[in-house]
Amino acid sequence: MTKQELKFLIRRLLAKGMYRSNALSIVRGFSQPSWKVLTYHRVVDPDQLDYPLQPGMYVRPETFAMQMETLKLKANVIALEELVVGLRLGTEFPPNTVVITFDDGWLDNYQNAFPLLRELALPATICLATSFLGTNELFWSDKVSRAVVGLSKTESTRQLLRERAADPVSWPSDLRFFLENACTLTEERQAALDRLIEELKLVPLEQRENALKGLFALEEELLTRPDRRYFMNWEEVRE
Repeated sequence: MTKQELKFLIRRLLAKGMYRSNALSIVRGFSQPSWKVLTYHRVVDPDQLDYPLQPGMYVRPETFAMQMETLKLKANVIALEELVVGLRLGTEFPPNTVVITFDDGWLDNYQNAFPLLRELALPATICLATSFLGTNELFWSDKVSRAVVGLSKTESTRQLLRERAADPVSWPSDLRFFLENACTLTEERQAALDRLIEELKLVPLEQRENALKGLFALEEELLTRPDRRYFMNWEEVRE
């Protein structure tokens, strides 16, 4: 059993225990505030990207528009600062109070979310990954998706990828197993790719960096990538 499978098993056992003991309803009774924080990452059509996104990391623009229009009609949307100050002062917020936040500062936030938020006069906060702003860089998890999918398109590049991952130090057998699954062209590839990324999160940092160094070098050697910016620049942030 892998670490990830063990973690999922523990979560299931805890959830069953809380359900059967009725502890979950007790916790809910004490922990449900009148406010919620919605956390978004990307507002984008994944079909327009050059690599697949992990589920839960994006919402399509049309879906985001429906959600924001619903909040405008049915929720009390406030700024994050107003929530923080109110909590410090012990303010009682009306039911259905909502704060809208975004993580990282993706360019599609500026292109697809910002115009609608401005039109509906809804406040929102973006937490910026400042070292990525204005660059063509990506987080390592996104780069894994881009590299594996790109190198899986032909049998020749898949074979080169297998050879590069043959080093048992950088790619131990369990990681190679998940990498091999992620290289398939079946309908289950997205799930396998997500599993590979989750397993890479669990290994020691040095081992992960060694494994990804070879993967990204092979991608740069064999594939041509468009000159594309994924994050906002500082001018867009100021606007």
